[in-house]
Amino acid sequence: MASTGKKLIHWDSKTCPFAQSRPIASYKLPSLTHPDTYAKLHPDPDAPAKVPILEDTDGTLLTESLVVTEYLNDKYPEPPLLDNTPASRAKGRMFVEFFNSSYAPAVFGLLRAGSAEEASTKKDEFLKAIKTTGVALDRLAAKQGGNFFAGDRFTMSDIATVTIVHRSVVALKHYRGIDVWEHVERGGFARMKAWMEAALARPSVQQTCPSNEETIKSMKKFITYEGHP
Repeated sequence: MASTGKKLIHWDSKTCPFAQSRPIASYKLPSLTHPDTYAKLHPDPDAPAKVPILEDTDGTLLTESLVVTEYLNDKYPEPPLLDNTPASRAKGRMFVEFFNSSYAPAVFGLLRAGSAEEASTKKDEFLKAIKTTGVALDRLAAKQGGNFFAGDRFTMSDIATVTIVHRSVVALKHYRGIDVWEHVERGGFARMKAWMEAALARPSVQQTCPSNEETIKSMKKFITYEGHP
C-alpha cells in the first residue's frame, strides 16, 4: 500500500489529566492543540471542545482518552497496553472503574469544597477513596513480577489512572495540606504505594506530566470553575 505521506496527529492539552493518557500510551507522537477539530467528530455542533483528539492518517477522528488509547493499542500492538488474558484484562477494567467512581471524584470534590464543613466531609470521602483503591489493588492487581497493576508490564490500567494520582499528590498538598503518601502509608496500603511510585516514575509519565507549578496553576482554574483540571 502506497504511503500517503500523512502523519498521525494528536490534539492535546498538557495540563488535562484525561488528555495526558494518550501521550503516555505513545509519547513520541506529535501533540498539538486545536479545539476546532472537535466539531468535525462530535454529533452536537454546540458541544464544548475537549481533548484528546486523535486524527489518523486515513482521516479517522477519535476522542475520549480510553477510546483513543485502546485504538492505539489495537493499531500498534507492540508493546501491548492490555494484558494478555481475558481475566486479567477484565480485572484491569474493573480497577479503572473503581478508581474513576471513587478516587477521582473524591479528589476533585475535595479540591472544590467551599466551606470548612464541606472540606471536612470531602476529606473523609477522599480517605475512604484511598481505602477503596488500596483494597481494589490488593484484590485485583498482580501479586508478583513488578509494581505496575499487571506486575512488570505498564498497561491501560496504569495509563488511565496515574494522571489523576499525579494531580492528587500535587494539588491536595498545595491547596488542602493533605499528604497523600502519608495517608496511603498510614492505611497500610503497601501495594498501592508501590503502584503509585512505579507508575509516577514511568518514563512516559515523566515525559508528559506537567510540572508541579503547571499542575497547581491549572487546578486553580478548576477549583474556581474557570476551566477543566
